[in-house]
Amino acid sequence: MKGIDRLIQALRWTSGIRLIIAGGDERGYRKRMESLVSALGLETRVDFVGHVYGKDKDFLYESAKLFALLSDHENFGNSVIEAMMHRCPVLVTPGVGAFSYVKESGAGIITSENPEVIGKDIEQMLCDNNWLKEAGERGFGFASKDLSWESIALRMTKIYEEILENKAIE
Repeated sequence: MKGIDRLIQALRWTSGIRLIIAGGDERGYRKRMESLVSALGLETRVDFVGHVYGKDKDFLYESAKLFALLSDHENFGNSVIEAMMHRCPVLVTPGVGAFSYVKESGAGIITSENPEVIGKDIEQMLCDNNWLKEAGERGFGFASKDLSWESIALRMTKIYEEILENKAIE
């Protein structure tokens, strides 16, 4: 699960925050989340926008104060890296595979799976615009240096060169 339910519940411990939920609904999860939003009386604070691509996706990342991925288990979390590449601070749980990059880079906060703690972490992040800007820059610096396609290709090339070098020695 992506933890969207916890993120919605966390809004109860925040003030005036608007949540935009983007992405597909392959498992029919959206209707349950819309019901949760209604049950909590948060209809004016939560928007479901579905799949977003290209410039629209760039706009969402660039205009967001922060990006959250609160999955129980996420093999990697490409969207976290995308957010970092857009200088958007991130909030993740330890179940997100990319959490180690967030921790190493200082691009955001590793939070709990508890909605109250998540809400308080969101408030903490949003109360300091300087910290948000710095976290976004740290994430961008890390992702563009260590996780860009160019840097990955260079590392792969080096690995293949080492393999070939070792084969030549044998």
